[in-house]
Amino acid sequence: MNHDSPITYVDDLLLKTETTDHKAAVYFCYFPVSSYYMGLAGCLHREERQYFDTLGSQKRKKSYLMGRYSAKTATCRLTNENNFQNISISQGIFGQPVIACLFNHNIQVSITHSNDIAAAIAFPEAVPMGIDVELPDPETTGVLESRTTDREKYLLRSIPLAYLDMLTLLWTVKESLSKALRVGLMASYSIFEVGQIEEQPNGVLCRFKNLPQFKTITFKLGAYLCTVAYPEQTDLRFDVEALQAVFQEV
Repeated sequence: MNHDSPITYVDDLLLKTETTDHKAAVYFCYFPVSSYYMGLAGCLHREERQYFDTLGSQKRKKSYLMGRYSAKTATCRLTNENNFQNISISQGIFGQPVIACLFNHNIQVSITHSNDIAAAIAFPEAVPMGIDVELPDPETTGVLESRTTDREKYLLRSIPLAYLDMLTLLWTVKESLSKALRVGLMASYSIFEVGQIEEQPNGVLCRFKNLPQFKTITFKLGAYLCTVAYPEQTDLRFDVEALQAVFQEV
């Protein structure tokens, strides 16, 4: 695979409960070359463009464009809107993304970006979700260890992953939950402690000691780790294998 080539993936998600089915949408993109992501500026709403023009560094511009493009692609997949410029994504008081568009029937979105990958999930307010993607980085080992409890380290022993991958997995799990709660990691870190880790056919399932209302699924995307947080009382239907096949060499 040519690692200078853009890669994209969009799909529907289904969250099933005993009585109701809820639809969501997910979008992933890999844009390693600046000419690819700078071409996304045309997707911005007028107010977003004004903010974008104030960004100084190329890194901030890249993450902003890739995040907004991902969020709008997922939103359009879930709604009747088909013009990206009609969708405005502002920042809430806790830093959470807030969508405004003509066809927004209580639709929310979660956004993530890491290096050359960005992703977003658009979902109905009835089923709060969160997503996080991270590239394991040896330089973060000390920080990640300091955010991992002894109990969590013990639980990780059952998962056949490299040590840094395990630490990064826990980080993405907590980050995705904080996004589902729409507070970010502004709350006490102990609140997000993982209480159960279980290997599944399509990834690693985690549940929380203090927040049993949620669970997460974590899977690999090439060298990256991705986690999706969603309500405990739902069954998430998501073709992880199809996504992994697209990003296997990233």
